[in-house]
Amino acid sequence: MLLVVGFVGPVCCVLVCVCIHSVHVCVLVNIHIASYLNYVYHSQASYSSVLLAHSRLGDAARAQHWFDRMVSCGIPPDAIAFNTLLAAHAASPSDAVAVLQRMAAAGVAASPTSHAIVIQV
Repeated sequence: MLLVVGFVGPVCCVLVCVCIHSVHVCVLVNIHIASYLNYVYHSQASYSSVLLAHSRLGDAARAQHWFDRMVSCGIPPDAIAFNTLLAAHAASPSDAVAVLQRMAAAGVAASPTSHAIVIQV
């Protein structure tokens, strides 16, 4: 089992837990965010974790890169992924509007969180 504990700069802290012959072993591992998705199952949760890290770092370009990569892998973005991308683009009203338009085109309804993010722009 992998559990993302937190992010510090471009490094994420991952709690890796395994059970071998009824013995549970947990290790805290620091890995680079870019490497994170190379070692875990590709899922919305995995990509959303990486999107959140780049959003918190204020790196909209990298958040957009990982969002696009998620979509190209065939994983449909949910409201959480879109809201995280929206927060990453919050500094640019035109980019935020583009994310909202892409959200609507994907058939994902804007949530109260989406509206709160846009209002802060």
